Amino acid sequence: MDRIRFGPNATAMAYRSWRELAGRSTREIVSELVDHDCDLRECYPASIGYRDHLEQVMHALPARSSRELHLLVSELDARIVEAAQGFRSDTDWRWWRAPL
Repeated sequence: MDRIRFGPNATAMAYRSWRELAGRSTREIVSELVDHDCDLRECYPASIGYRDHLEQVMHALPARSSRELHLLVSELDARIVEAAQGFRSDTDWRWWRAPL
């Protein structure tokens, strides 16, 4: 599926990039996700594109594989949201709005 729908290794690259963001300091996470002046989707940082890709893959996978990827990604989401908790902003990112 990765090669057919998303390109070779796209999902692995998206996961690695999201995991790398989750390992950064609070300051770096906030800088990446919150500190931008543009609300247009085109202005979102690259890391949001990676997270969006992972969301698309989770919806395209069979149920069991989707659950496995969701567990991995949810842990990273929780780290990122927790790190930036004091800086939460209005956004349409569903994973960001989910309660911790």
